[in-house]
Amino acid sequence: HLGVAHPPGYPLFTLLLWAALKLPLGDPYLAGLIVCRLAAAGAMLAMGVCVARALREGGLAPSAAVGAAGLVAAGFGLSPLLRESTQVVEVYGTTAALVL
Repeated sequence: HLGVAHPPGYPLFTLLLWAALKLPLGDPYLAGLIVCRLAAAGAMLAMGVCVARALREGGLAPSAAVGAAGLVAAGFGLSPLLRESTQVVEVYGTTAALVL
């Protein structure tokens, strides 16, 4: 019934999980993990795009900016906080994607 446990309730996260539960995956936990991992991947992509844009505007060659941004995004993806939050169904990956 899409109720939330407490304020702020993370309405986007709740709606994404609800939509994922409609997929024929069989296991609700698997659907939640897919949402969390896709959100974390989106956060990594957003981080890379932001860093590449900033480096290009700073005068770095486009190919070097993309390479450096890829390293930054990979480092962000391997960070303990993001890595641990994608091992369970948590809102942190979605929040990281929205912040970036």
